Amino acid sequence: MARKRYQKGALILRGKRNKVWVGRWREDVLEAGVVKRVLKAEVLGTLVDFPTKRLAQRELDSRLDRVNSRSYRPSNNIKFEEFAEKWKATVLVQHKPSTQHSVKSHLKNQLLPTLTGISVKDITTELLQSCVGTWGTSPKTVQTVKLILQMMWNAAKSWGIVTHNPFDGLRLPRPVKTERRSFTLQEVKQIIEAAQEPYKTFYTLAAETGMRAGELCGLRVCDVDFQHCVVQVRQTIWGGRVQTPKTDRATRTIAISSNVAKGLRGLIEEQMGLQGNRGNTMQLVFQDRNGLPWNANNLVTRQLQPLLRSLGIAPGGLHAFRHASATLMDGADVALKIRQDRLGHSDPALTIGTYTHKIAAEERRFVEDLGQILNSNVPNLAVSEAATA
Repeated sequence: MARKRYQKGALILRGKRNKVWVGRWREDVLEAGVVKRVLKAEVLGTLVDFPTKRLAQRELDSRLDRVNSRSYRPSNNIKFEEFAEKWKATVLVQHKPSTQHSVKSHLKNQLLPTLTGISVKDITTELLQSCVGTWGTSPKTVQTVKLILQMMWNAAKSWGIVTHNPFDGLRLPRPVKTERRSFTLQEVKQIIEAAQEPYKTFYTLAAETGMRAGELCGLRVCDVDFQHCVVQVRQTIWGGRVQTPKTDRATRTIAISSNVAKGLRGLIEEQMGLQGNRGNTMQLVFQDRNGLPWNANNLVTRQLQPLLRSLGIAPGGLHAFRHASATLMDGADVALKIRQDRLGHSDPALTIGTYTHKIAAEERRFVEDLGQILNSNVPNLAVSEAATA
């Protein structure tokens, strides 16, 4: 619906001590498919900002440019909860099941409780800033909620519901970097030695390849090439369902040792001998007695954690094998490109900064030399000169 007539709006100087200019005009709003003309009022600035009515009118004119434009269309007054349902039904369903689960959880626990009843077009930076404190105590959670809302906002913009950007100037709590658990070489060797099949082969494959938990559980018989000793990551398991790998780089081919290949061959032959062609319709290497994929969380809770306790090893999940693999490759001076390819990373900083748990050999030698110098009465000329330079 186009505008009915050109508007200049109305100006009101309001207040006693701190006077402000208030602009008023009418806008067309779309509610439940019906166009309604509503009165809008907005504070334009103080009398100090605009000493004269003519200056205040200029500011109001700039606000009315959109309303007076030939391309003006009624703004959509859809509430956030209505928009969220529409977005879930049309956009979110295009994402992986794991992403859908996470987004729905944050919508339910953080976004809907704070934004329900508010029109999407009325969501401002000030409003979001007041919501940040209620989105969770973890800075990482707050950041995730913001990213989800940005995904939704992109759709709202493309649908013509909003035109502004409420994230400009939004301040979030600073994330706290936490050290991720990584099994040491000695711990990995203890775990593999103490584990029984098929877990022994599973843990060995995890430490050797650095594959993610879902990738390990989703490994199929056809993904193992015994002739060339490689495994292919082509799918992953989440919540018992098959989905594509996490990223494009996650779809990859990884070399394995002849020892791991031998273990995988033994497991596959044992399965075929016990079940024949029955019970493994998904053709998985690691499956339960019903031919269904392993649940990574159950595996950690029922198998890995009890084993770690019995060995006196600090708790850790399957991701600790992935971190261990990255660290072992770094210790063996494996080229960074190969490490990225094996882990499925596109960002080398992630491979080095997050997944490598190792003190560089040069730093280790330095601190050992420094320790001897600090505990010796004999001064070291090189260090003394460097310190006084």
